[in-house]
Amino acid sequence: MNRKVIYYGFILLIIASYLAFIKYEEYEQNKIIVSAIKKTTISVANIIEYELNESNLTYADYFKKLESRIDDINIMLVQVESVALISDKEINKLTLEYLESSQNLIRTLLLYYKSQFDYGLANDKLENAKRELMANNLFLLSGRLKNAVTEAELELKSVEERYNAGKPRVVSAANRLEINRDKLILYTSSHNLISEVNLKELKGLFFEPM
Repeated sequence: MNRKVIYYGFILLIIASYLAFIKYEEYEQNKIIVSAIKKTTISVANIIEYELNESNLTYADYFKKLESRIDDINIMLVQVESVALISDKEINKLTLEYLESSQNLIRTLLLYYKSQFDYGLANDKLENAKRELMANNLFLLSGRLKNAVTEAELELKSVEERYNAGKPRVVSAANRLEINRDKLILYTSSHNLISEVNLKELKGLFFEPM
């Protein structure tokens, strides 16, 4: 057999093997990206379901659930970033944006409910201070109790401002996720992404007309 034929055959075999390896790597990377998208979507959908339906969860339990979902998406972000150098740059970029905006929506909900919880505590503190002031007529105590009421009022005002700002921030975060969803849908099935209906329903819960 001609040595040149053997040589070129060997070169072609190397090229074919390399192309097959690249194809396999792309397949594996695509699996990582699609899996991250699906898992993140499930996390967001799960939280929206809790928002739309009555739940017996305590604040502490819901905080843990939200924080757990944030941590889960962190893992997905790391996985997608790990294939950033060799996967399709545009798909990778849009996937990261989708994951980040999903995580931001959950984080915004967490901050909202923490401010709601703090508002309740601050309101109770003010009511207790007022009751204590009304129950005491001692001159020596009245100044201290009035100061306690004033401090409680200032604390409530500060917490109330954070609480009132929470709903528009949730709507804004949901809008950002919807924008990134619409970009990514060009590259993946809509079944892998959060439902537009779910996002609309969530925004309806938190939207406050001017």
